[in-house]
Amino acid sequence: MRILKPALAAVVVAGALLFTIRWTLARSVAPEPQPAPQDTTRISAGLLRRLAAAADGYRTGEPIWIVASPAEPYSVFGAFPSFEEARRQAMSVRGGQTYGPYITPRDEGRPMMFVPVKHSWPTIYGFDSTFAPAVPWLVSDVDSIVVIAYNRSGDTWRRSSRGNEVDALFFTLSAHDKFASPYYAALSGLDAATRMREAMVRYIRRSPVGYDGRKP
Repeated sequence: MRILKPALAAVVVAGALLFTIRWTLARSVAPEPQPAPQDTTRISAGLLRRLAAAADGYRTGEPIWIVASPAEPYSVFGAFPSFEEARRQAMSVRGGQTYGPYITPRDEGRPMMFVPVKHSWPTIYGFDSTFAPAVPWLVSDVDSIVVIAYNRSGDTWRRSSRGNEVDALFFTLSAHDKFASPYYAALSGLDAATRMREAMVRYIRRSPVGYDGRKP
């Protein structure tokens, strides 16, 4: 019996050591925890349209997570390249929730390009290479966009934006009615589109130019 005890102890120690090695190796090769799959059965059709439009604005070919409100008009607070960044943003805004990941393909297999196109009166629209850089730019390389308007009275209006913060600009209520209003009515509902237009109308009424009596 005295001879078997050391042997038995050695077996026990060896077994414990083997178990420890296996547990350590299992931890080292275990995959990183992933966000739980999102339950999409509770997402409304309106929110799905909003999320699809937001994702389509990036077209990076890489996963993005979107922070948005699940309540109408489904405001979007941002898109982020990782779940962790999106979750932090969602915690900082009231009503924000994280959705994704979503992937939208690149344009022509390339990163998003800067393609300025103007729309002119009465309804003239089309790409004009003389209105764009000679060699296409990457949107990610556009540092800023500056717009300057000169009034015949001598006043000047100047505004600037970072290059990744704007992808279209409208100057008249007519342009808004043709392009933006139908889009947002389909995307966020008629009430949301009406509120956008009313904000512009209130601004127009600040003009010192008097009403001429004609019906709108």
